[in-house]
Amino acid sequence: MLRPESTPGSPGCGIEHRRARRPRLRRALQLFGGARHAWRHRPCLVLSSPAFPVPLPPLFAVGCGTYMGSSPNYLPCDGCGLPASPQHIAERVKRLELSTRFRPVHIGVLFVALAPLARLEDDFYAPPESKEFFNPFLEALEIPSSAVRTAPGSDTLAADTARLAEFQRRGYYLAYLSECPIPENGEPAASTIARLGPTLARRIRFNYKPKHVAPMGQELLPLVDMLKVAEIGPILTLDHGLALPSPRTGGREWSELFRRAVATVAPLENLPSGYDRIQPTLTEQDLGAGGNS
Repeated sequence: MLRPESTPGSPGCGIEHRRARRPRLRRALQLFGGARHAWRHRPCLVLSSPAFPVPLPPLFAVGCGTYMGSSPNYLPCDGCGLPASPQHIAERVKRLELSTRFRPVHIGVLFVALAPLARLEDDFYAPPESKEFFNPFLEALEIPSSAVRTAPGSDTLAADTARLAEFQRRGYYLAYLSECPIPENGEPAASTIARLGPTLARRIRFNYKPKHVAPMGQELLPLVDMLKVAEIGPILTLDHGLALPSPRTGGREWSELFRRAVATVAPLENLPSGYDRIQPTLTEQDLGAGGNS
């Protein structure tokens, strides 16, 4: 402000005006100096000509890590083709170990279902705790519990293991389109077939190499057409061009239909003794004999 006695044209006007501005300039320099000291310890963005440091929030400097999700990067499972957790992979390896114990050297009839049951304890080759699929399937193949020889007093596990050994001795093997269980409310069967059908066709041609293939379950109808395109049609075992009904449907009519279909390609009277039997391990021999004596 100008003093009252000063006039715009007086000689002392400029001096008084500059003196009035000095406190404000001093405060501005102090603020600038403090900010300059703070900039040295904060991340900044340097712009091109002219260079001028711009302070940035700390979250921006670390890539907004506080707001980013930490979803794990799972690898796809070779059994179902979907991203899988370590627990999923461990169960997949366990199922593979169980089925390998009872795989024939040469597969006579390859039975194909959509997917295994959800619980690992109910896997067909465990043998399973739940007999919803196990019993009707083996009984339709004329492998009831009374048809296998077990030691007196042997438990259910030993009897079921002996039935699986007979299943293997006849050259039978059970495989799945998806070798891992399909979650509830997951993708429909048609989508699973479209996604995994080509993989199953390659496994049949170059890995399993069976003499006959028997799809089970009416939901596998699109798979039948896909296997025919893959030149596997001549070895398919079907019911009037359709996949065989699933053993879970049960019933005497299904058992007779299933038994007739299998008998056309693997008659029991022509089955050689010890057909392609993998020599059992000591553990399996003990189970078949009812455990350690």
